[in-house]
Amino acid sequence: MEISMESLLQKINRRVIIYFSRKLMEENSGKNLSALDKVGMTNNLILIKDDGNLEPITYGARAVFLFQKEKNLKANLFELLKMKATIEKNAMSFLLDNYFTELDTFIKFTYFVKANAKDEAVNYIPEIQNALEFQYRVLVEHKEELKEHFGKWKLNVDLERVFGYPPPNTKVHVDKKLLNNITQNKTTIPETKEKKLPLLTEKEVDIYLLNTVFGLDLTMLNNET
Repeated sequence: MEISMESLLQKINRRVIIYFSRKLMEENSGKNLSALDKVGMTNNLILIKDDGNLEPITYGARAVFLFQKEKNLKANLFELLKMKATIEKNAMSFLLDNYFTELDTFIKFTYFVKANAKDEAVNYIPEIQNALEFQYRVLVEHKEELKEHFGKWKLNVDLERVFGYPPPNTKVHVDKKLLNNITQNKTTIPETKEKKLPLLTEKEVDIYLLNTVFGLDLTMLNNET
């Protein structure tokens, strides 16, 4: 059965505890929104269920449902790996762009919730804090797994898309005879006490330019394909 992008994204944005901060909404809108508290739209911890419906968090709520979210995200990773082997690479890169955007949004959202719910949410109870910490950690760990499997692959696709051709081979071929001559002559060069700053390699210069000029996330270079 073919998995849609929507179903993949729903594994990120469903089965998660959130609340809408009235303070934050007022800062963004410049309006007094205290009336929203009366109808329970703000400062109330709620669960986004699998079907998209919202359910208020009650005193007796437990975080067992979040363990299924961890399994769902691992299932997403498996599906994405299968897609990588079957669909066109630019289409796969587009899918990953959207996937990472949704994931980053909910990482920021769950971080805000875990950090501020105890001070703002009217139905907050200390017992729910572990669940708030857990859902944030699960999303962060999922992103690290994605970068491990797709980071370098996606970077290469993006380089090809930007420059119009595959990225150059970074391997440097050294003339062995020249290397031997340098090694033999090394003893004849007097040592100096002056310490010189190391020169940047061509690869380091390329990394700097790609990061500053093209805004590419080069932390992914350290990940395996």
